[in-house]
Amino acid sequence: MMNGGHRRRRWQVVFWAVAAVTGWVGEADGQSGRIVYEKTVTYDVEMPSEMAGIPEMLFRRDGAEFSVYFTPSSSLMIQEDERRGGQGGLLVFPFTDRHVDALIALLTEWHRIDENIMRQAYSRADDLSTVRVLRSIRRTLRVEGAGVDVEWRISDEQREHLGFRVVRAISGAGDDLIEAWYAPDIPVAGGPALYGGLPGMILWLSLGGGRTRYHATEIDLDGVEEGAIVPPDEGELVSEDEYRSVITNEIRRMRRAFREMRGLFRGPPRPECSIRNEGSRLVVNCFQR
Repeated sequence: MMNGGHRRRRWQVVFWAVAAVTGWVGEADGQSGRIVYEKTVTYDVEMPSEMAGIPEMLFRRDGAEFSVYFTPSSSLMIQEDERRGGQGGLLVFPFTDRHVDALIALLTEWHRIDENIMRQAYSRADDLSTVRVLRSIRRTLRVEGAGVDVEWRISDEQREHLGFRVVRAISGAGDDLIEAWYAPDIPVAGGPALYGGLPGMILWLSLGGGRTRYHATEIDLDGVEEGAIVPPDEGELVSEDEYRSVITNEIRRMRRAFREMRGLFRGPPRPECSIRNEGSRLVVNCFQR
């Protein structure tokens, strides 16, 4: 998933399919509205007790609730909890190899998955364009490109979600498994995080074998206000390769900085570190009292 070249090729395919389905659906029905999704993330890093609050801090920064505004021709996903002031917080932990290694492992795993740090996602069917706004450790980045290519296998399994009949579709297997439940009665081929290409809006989405999940908590099909769906202009515009490089280099610099600090802090008192959200950045400071 994180191979930059592979992902770009995949994007070019999927939004051709989405555009074709959406254009056809638009002529037939033309539904539009807003769906609120809650995002959950699991991770494989065991955090020391003093650092148990850091994942929640990442959620406050990168969002647990999103709205997708959609029409048959375009959509915009926006991080909603940031609008309500979901940032801030300060956590202090001991400067030990165990604590530092856990922090590096968590931030590496968190930032290697696009959906974990995606704040906005825009798509338009007529010219196949997409825009993603993502947060690295210290920067807000804007990436323009195409969509996510998924070869869906639609099953016979059905259930109900928020009063809508939903049908199960899957792609891949194991750690690469993608699972979606879509609503045929909302005939727009969209969903959260630029996923779509199914004959109905995705109301429940699981990525990476369940590590990142979105599920709809509210559905409003009363249309979208004019001007609600526009390409985001926030963040520094970078290419796909530049975005990948930023993530890799920030993790590398963080590792190097901690190695250097290990050599600086010798003897009592025991050094400590603090981590906090500052605007769009995560700020880590280490010190001896």
